[in-house]
Amino acid sequence: PNVAIAVSKKCVSRTFVVRSTNSGSYPVTKSVLYIDGKKVKTNKTGTFKINTGRYSTKNHKFKVVTTFSNGTVITKTGTFKLCKLIAFYDDNDAAYAEDEQL
Repeated sequence: PNVAIAVSKKCVSRTFVVRSTNSGSYPVTKSVLYIDGKKVKTNKTGTFKINTGRYSTKNHKFKVVTTFSNGTVITKTGTFKLCKLIAFYDDNDAAYAEDEQL
């Protein structure tokens, strides 16, 4: 079994998804997501939606521990960086936002 992790390389300012994919023949029995060393979510799909509103604007480490039906456990790690969302107003008082990478 093998697992690949997909996540944006840019800084993120909103909810985003971390997805682990299985390229082997054994089905996944459990996937666990850890962020900054704390267990955050567990499921059988390997797809995790991360609400960035819960984290400060800095780099964060995540880890996905995937267990397969044959007992194999694979751990993959990564990082994500939060951007600061800046609100602007134009001449008509219409709001819009831009991401600022910190």
